[in-house]
Amino acid sequence: MSYHLERLDNGVRILTAPIESAQSVTCAIMLAAGSRYETPETNGIAHFAEHMFFKGTEKRPTARDISMEIDAIGGEFNAFTGKEYTGYYVKCAAESRDVALDVLVDMLRNSTFAEGEIEREKGVIIEEMNMYFDTPRDFIGGVYEELLYGDQPLGWDIIGRKETVRGAKHETFRSYLDAWYKPNRMVVGIGGNLGDDLHDRIAALLGDLPEAQTGEPTSIDVGTNGTPRVKLHTKQSDQAHICLGVHSYPLDHPDRYPLQILATILGGGMSSRLFTEVRERRGLAYYVFGINHSYTDAGSLFAQAGVDINRIDDAVSTVATELRKVADEPIPAAELEKARSFAKGRFVLQLESPQGLIMFGLRREVLEGATPNPEEILAELDKVTADDVQRVARDLIESNGLNRPREGLAVGTGARRARGLRRRQERALDVDDDLHERDLDQRQHEHNGNDGTEGRHARPLPLSADPRHQLHAELCRLRRRGGQEARLLRVHARPTEQRRLDARLPGDRPTARPDPAADEALHGAGRQGLREQALGPSRVSDPLLRV
Repeated sequence: MSYHLERLDNGVRILTAPIESAQSVTCAIMLAAGSRYETPETNGIAHFAEHMFFKGTEKRPTARDISMEIDAIGGEFNAFTGKEYTGYYVKCAAESRDVALDVLVDMLRNSTFAEGEIEREKGVIIEEMNMYFDTPRDFIGGVYEELLYGDQPLGWDIIGRKETVRGAKHETFRSYLDAWYKPNRMVVGIGGNLGDDLHDRIAALLGDLPEAQTGEPTSIDVGTNGTPRVKLHTKQSDQAHICLGVHSYPLDHPDRYPLQILATILGGGMSSRLFTEVRERRGLAYYVFGINHSYTDAGSLFAQAGVDINRIDDAVSTVATELRKVADEPIPAAELEKARSFAKGRFVLQLESPQGLIMFGLRREVLEGATPNPEEILAELDKVTADDVQRVARDLIESNGLNRPREGLAVGTGARRARGLRRRQERALDVDDDLHERDLDQRQHEHNGNDGTEGRHARPLPLSADPRHQLHAELCRLRRRGGQEARLLRVHARPTEQRRLDARLPGDRPTARPDPAADEALHGAGRQGLREQALGPSRVSDPLLRV
């Protein structure tokens, strides 16, 4: 397992990962451009553009023309949009490599973005939104990141808002692509059976792109408020989904590997602490996992579970207890070795296929500007000690307030119900006399059965005393006044001091992860592998959308 990096004169990078025994090849193009690079007026355009690249070029005028060419070589092709990168790929037999590259480059360089296709695709994306909003286990990921990052691009849904999607024009796409789809942000990745004359072929396809400087997206502001926060999102359902976590580290943080082991101990696999305590011992949830999710300058270590509506408070208390325990108590040697072997094994499994190998390398190169060495990553995991894991746990969990009830708990709510009941729930949330209205939450989607537009409601509520007691009281109050609708609950503690934080994988329509278990060093403890092993394959919340 090795990578080799070359550059064209215009700045396009070529990353190769040969597997001599492979009979196939994965050709991919990844760009350092995603929904984080949008404005409020263009939120969703990165994902919308990804769709439009499949709708026709000058050489291949229709979506069917593009599909037929890939079908004719028995290939598979798709794309994914994240908050910090976007990728396009074709998997095919090795002898069809040049066809795959020609189609990919033609899509990215010569797509027409015809107005008629744009209008038709708006309906497709609106229905994708509806599916996403109607899948609580996926949707809660957006609610959590909204709570973490607020009204900033990292806190917005990748898929956008209905009004911005409906308002997109040809010029909207061109403006976004002209700003960010440039050679210095582009990496071509080829994994598997590479074939001959690869560099010359890519140079012929992309070497004439003009060089251009693009700048960088706005830095994330995580704030300095040390008060923990809660956000509630309500929709009629038979199950509640909870997330509880803390801010963590960026992708390139020196403690990335102890953090990965920590996340694995908490929620990696069916023998992890969370799975054992929440599901096996208490029967509170069918699925539960814990992971770390990092961006280039922000991150979060969190747990997620789907629980009985009537036992939300029990589930939150149990998860919080496990987070506190891992910070308070030394990690047993046997548990550390199990977590280390789990992380290493999942990482190796990911790199076994041409697609997994090249996608991992591309993410590292695009986001960190570093060509990875898998052997070095395994060696770094071997260096992690129990003291390292506990030190990181204390830094993240204690300093974020979970062990400090005197710091209080701030609760943000985005309550959403069928028509006519919104005010009733808002009254139910008035637990303090000094509550004050905040700006309407610009990312809380509401479907009220009237005109299909989104409403926005969110406000932080200060609570004092022990956060566990206050949260329990609040949930009981909601249950009494709000009926038995499921509540999508996200809990996280914000840091007590300013810190730089840096903290993910293509999903399947709209948010599953194609390549992840060992996404390790990039995103913590390999998110998909953990979830699939603990829960079985399914769509899960993810900051990436695929066509």
